[in-house]
Amino acid sequence: MSALRARICEKPFTTRDSLLGAAIVIGVSLAGVVVSNALEGRGYAAAGEAVALFCTTGGLLISMPFWLTKKQSARAQAVVVGVPLVLLAAIAVFTATT
Repeated sequence: MSALRARICEKPFTTRDSLLGAAIVIGVSLAGVVVSNALEGRGYAAAGEAVALFCTTGGLLISMPFWLTKKQSARAQAVVVGVPLVLLAAIAVFTATT
């Protein structure tokens, strides 16, 4: 019974993992806002909007290997993070060009 209790109480990620993931999300979001504002200020409104769209949700995807998919293989992490990033980039470019 104690082995079952230990497994149930095991945390999937540590406080350090959570703080690292949060720092990545905040950093990517802030960088996206700065780049987006710079692009819009130079007259590239569509590109600025695409960067803003990509960075708001892209930060969550980029932080996933550091906390959510930490115990998965590198290939699984690449698929779980890479495929949605490519789809998100395609959506951002599509919405910026239309």
